[in-house]
Amino acid sequence: MSENRSKFIPIEVFNYLSENPEATGRDLEELGLVKSDRTGRRFKSWFKSGEATPKVVSTEMQLRAMESEYDLDDELDDLQEAVEERQRQNPVFTVDSYHFEDDKPVAIMFVSCIHLGGRYTAYDQFKKIFNAALELPRVYWASLGDDIEGFIPQFPSAQSVGEQLYQVDGQFAAIDKILGKLHTNNRLLFGMGSQHGGKWLSNKWGYNPIKQMFINRDCAYYDGKVYLKLYVGDNVYNVAAAHTFPGGSAMNDLHPQTRALHFDFPNADMIVQGDKHKYAVSEIPAFPWECEAGNRMSNRALLLQAGTAKTGPDPYTIASWSKGQLGWPTVVFYPKEHKIKWSWDLSDIKEWLK
Repeated sequence: MSENRSKFIPIEVFNYLSENPEATGRDLEELGLVKSDRTGRRFKSWFKSGEATPKVVSTEMQLRAMESEYDLDDELDDLQEAVEERQRQNPVFTVDSYHFEDDKPVAIMFVSCIHLGGRYTAYDQFKKIFNAALELPRVYWASLGDDIEGFIPQFPSAQSVGEQLYQVDGQFAAIDKILGKLHTNNRLLFGMGSQHGGKWLSNKWGYNPIKQMFINRDCAYYDGKVYLKLYVGDNVYNVAAAHTFPGGSAMNDLHPQTRALHFDFPNADMIVQGDKHKYAVSEIPAFPWECEAGNRMSNRALLLQAGTAKTGPDPYTIASWSKGQLGWPTVVFYPKEHKIKWSWDLSDIKEWLK
């Protein structure tokens, strides 16, 4: 009796699967036909195998049916499948790699804190930099977060919400157009999670529309710190990137990057972050013993801090800090020798890429 009962599925689920045989357990859950993805996938497997029998059945009877044939191993297998499916739908990466099959140098512009839609963003400067980058060959766009202003109506500061030039729906449309143009020109490399650029949205709405824009274009989006391997010609470069690394110093703008080098990424050739609304750079000696032993390719490390397009005197910033500074580093990686050059000025990049 238990075995027969366990093959009954609600007639609504049976009818839906009959009309939509490719539906997943998650689809059934989202439609409200089942209580969970796991139950939906089990019903789908019974339907697919021909064992399912439709029946008008209450939710309580569904739960009793599931409990009657509960198996711990099956449960753990189902959970592992669910993890893999969630990772496929909403990937979270901590390491990644890019291959540039080119015998010429390539450049990556590390852009942070555009704050599209905000009152205090320098749109004229952004337009100039954006168009200049698109005109240059082999210059790729890597976003370190805060692509939009992102003050949703539930944000505690009504002033911040009201001062936006347009609300978040308009900001989504604007960044989507920018990403679309970069992607069409094969320049879009990756995006990154941040407070303004999705975390507040995720906390309130349960999903991040900006992350989905990158995923829809088959581009990576990193929810936190990421360690990248860049394969450029015959060379490999290790790059650690984040919207923001732990640590801070009133006297040293590159303290978080230095800390990351010493505690998390000792083999990094370069460490870069955004968030702080100021630009900074330092090239420092990095573990010469490791280099001599062959564990590092270079005896130096490049530490970079990307600035912001939000350069206006917004009240929150000037209450405790100086106005934002616009400076986005573009880094050139060479294919035939392990060599890095950087500049704030795209005219330098143009010469180096020839």
